[in-house]
Amino acid sequence: MKLCNVEPTEVEAISVFVINCFNCADKHYVSLCKTVQEATDAAAKEGWHGYETDDEVCSTACPKCIKEAIQNEAEARV
Repeated sequence: MKLCNVEPTEVEAISVFVINCFNCADKHYVSLCKTVQEATDAAAKEGWHGYETDDEVCSTACPKCIKEAIQNEAEARV
């Protein structure tokens, strides 16, 4: 058997968007999207959002950190 390189026409390039949690630095990878808007929409479906509380603004947070922020805000109101 003789091995040869993969045919270049069989290679597909895809974009991978990386979304970083501002609080814990967790990373979320989104692929198969063509635009940043599509990537942020896909991340939102998986629970990644920005948030604003009475004393904090966070542009990007993972689901775990959002849950923690919700709990902290509830405790602060008690």
